[in-house]
Amino acid sequence: MKKVINITIGRVVFSIEEDAYARLSSYLDEIGSHFAHDTDRAEIIEDIEISIAEKLLGKNKKRERSVALDDIEKIIKQMGSVQDFAQLGEDESEPKSEAQPEEESTHEESKEAPNESTKAPNEENEKKSSEKGSKRHLYRDPDDVILAGVASGIAAYLGVDAVFVRLAFFISLFFGGFGLVVYIILWAVVPVARTTAQKLEMRGESITLKEIERSVKKGVESLKKKDFSSVKDGLNGAGSYFSDLLTNFFKLCGYIINVLLEILRVLFTMALILAGSAGILLLSFGLAWTISGSLIPYTTLTVGDFVTVSGSLYWLFLVGLYVLILVPCIVLLMAGLSITKRRAVGGVTGFIVLAALWFASLGIVGSVAFQNAPQIEMKVRQLEEELRESRQIHGESRRADNTRKEGEPALNSTDDQTSGEATEEARP
Repeated sequence: MKKVINITIGRVVFSIEEDAYARLSSYLDEIGSHFAHDTDRAEIIEDIEISIAEKLLGKNKKRERSVALDDIEKIIKQMGSVQDFAQLGEDESEPKSEAQPEEESTHEESKEAPNESTKAPNEENEKKSSEKGSKRHLYRDPDDVILAGVASGIAAYLGVDAVFVRLAFFISLFFGGFGLVVYIILWAVVPVARTTAQKLEMRGESITLKEIERSVKKGVESLKKKDFSSVKDGLNGAGSYFSDLLTNFFKLCGYIINVLLEILRVLFTMALILAGSAGILLLSFGLAWTISGSLIPYTTLTVGDFVTVSGSLYWLFLVGLYVLILVPCIVLLMAGLSITKRRAVGGVTGFIVLAALWFASLGIVGSVAFQNAPQIEMKVRQLEEELRESRQIHGESRRADNTRKEGEPALNSTDDQTSGEATEEARP
């Protein structure tokens, strides 16, 4: 039995055993001490914590168990200890002298064996970690972006220059626009490489302390040197004019697509809300019409004539039919409101309750409809016949009215002429 502690690392909450927490805390303290005088200390430590959190999530995605000491040891082995990291830094910083005094060489020869023995595991760990990190993952590159970073992300995944991928997308526009469709799909599906660990995975590099530090420093330096007034750096090989043309074209396409998507989102949301609201109102009006026993327009039938059941079973069927049609209308309304508020309205519990009500109503209506299938078929035929006859009578009466209205002016003129002649004869 072990004590479990809740901690937050990389903005993610984990349940971790006490001994694992002590080991992880000691590891992070060592890292903090190592980068104590580094100007990019905060960014490096934050990215290291995010990388640790991602590795913990990868080992226990559903978080069905707490983080154990063994999990922390495996992560430290993958990322490397501070001692290994410091040793690598010293080996890289020390220049090799071509000639040394004999007394120093003999002194170093005595230390050569233990140094090599300590360096061997470090090199082996680096080799293993680099082999593990060599598997690339497809992300959108936010650091080399013109429209959405899809082309640069594919280039990093394939290990080629981003210019060639962008040219391929541009050329595909003249062959049916297939590349634009693929670009939009990848834009929606492929995630952005937000963390340093994801950027390392995108380039197929190992996620170690050394690589994280190198990536952070590189990002900071590129940010300092970046010329925000131009985006020509990524297209130097294609020429200045073509670079400007291609960049402006993609920017224009991105702006148009964003505007169209926003318009479609608003229209789709309005359609869902209007459809759901109209369905609920019409359905409620139809229920009131049915309860009142009113006739179906232009017929001598009511809704009750289609069902032979009576009493409480009839009302149960009526309510079931109402709920069966009402639930989809409510779902449409909730979907529209969810898109508007950009969060789920009703939650999972609400959808489960609606689904249960809908399936229960489907069972009630289905069983009653199955029992009354012959009568329903007969009444439907009768309804169609009565509607046909009523339309025919209505059409004939309308034609008669039109004929009567056309004959009235002629009759009125004849009457006026007769009355005028009678008036003239009556004069002396």
